[in-house]
Amino acid sequence: MLLFGAFIFIGIYGYTTLMDRANYAVYIEAFRGVLGIVLIVITKDRFGLDTYFSFGILLVAIYFLITILGGFYFTYFEKLRLLQKQ
Repeated sequence: MLLFGAFIFIGIYGYTTLMDRANYAVYIEAFRGVLGIVLIVITKDRFGLDTYFSFGILLVAIYFLITILGGFYFTYFEKLRLLQKQ
């Protein structure tokens, strides 16, 4: 449980750095996404999610991949779009 608590802390920190448009936010989001996928592989389940959905782990893994891509988008492409607007 302590490991998942630290993981949630990293997630909150990553989201706040992403909202602050920090340059290192992409690294935190990529680390969090990879760590989430590694936790899925190691624990084989997320708090019994597979008892409700047979494809639950797959959905959580897709979520982590989307957050990695979102981190790249909001760090690089969205920042460029905002700079071009000014």
